[in-house]
Amino acid sequence: MDRSGVAATLASVVIFTTMLVANSAVYSAQNGYLSAAHLSTAQSQERGYASVLLGLSSFSALVSAQSLLESTPMDCYSSSAYLSSVAGSAAGHGSNGGLLFSTSSSWSYVAGPSPEDASALLPSEFGGYSAGDLNIELETSVAESYAGGLPSYSVEQSQVVHLGVHPEAMAAACQSALSGLRGSLAAAHTCDPKVVAGLASSGGLSSPGSLGDGASVSGSAGRCTISYWVRMTQTGIEGVSGTFQWSVFGSGSLETSLLPGSTPSGT
Repeated sequence: MDRSGVAATLASVVIFTTMLVANSAVYSAQNGYLSAAHLSTAQSQERGYASVLLGLSSFSALVSAQSLLESTPMDCYSSSAYLSSVAGSAAGHGSNGGLLFSTSSSWSYVAGPSPEDASALLPSEFGGYSAGDLNIELETSVAESYAGGLPSYSVEQSQVVHLGVHPEAMAAACQSALSGLRGSLAAAHTCDPKVVAGLASSGGLSSPGSLGDGASVSGSAGRCTISYWVRMTQTGIEGVSGTFQWSVFGSGSLETSLLPGSTPSGT
């Protein structure tokens, strides 16, 4: 082969090699771009699903609180202990479209104002702190990853949610009603149930909700014991599990001397 043939062959090799290098660079760049795009898409999916899990956590806390309120009335003289029982925790894990996730949350009643935000997925009537309502502070942790471990995403959020019940106002109204009822019943100097019932019904009690009250009597050896009670119920409360009602109650007793010549009767 003459020199011109050798030169042509070398030139072809150089051009072919250059094309291979160029194609490899383009392929590598495309792979890098696709990998970055896939990573970015996965991370966006994780962030979006995390917000859903945070929203579900807030709903779960409110469902738990609503269930307690519906099933258990509050003694208006033990409101602090009752509100402290509005607490709980939950944990869960699962997968969604190859996305593995785990959540843990805890919540409790909070008495004072809080600047914590609520989940964007939570309806406005339940989100954030609301003065006078039953406010619940919620801590939630979310961890996510794809099969294979990457990418991974985690977030912790503190938020406050609330239900439209009014524990402080209801407790104060209940205590005031009990005080008024006791004052009316203190005028009784007989164990006659009709007299006691009349005094109870004439107490002029008021309530921010529906009101029920009553009294019973028992007596012996010149003494009369009057037992009385009050129950107030707040109805039509909007909850995440539907409309519900909530009650507070209180009770007491007093003793009085029978008038000369009167006799104990009934219970």
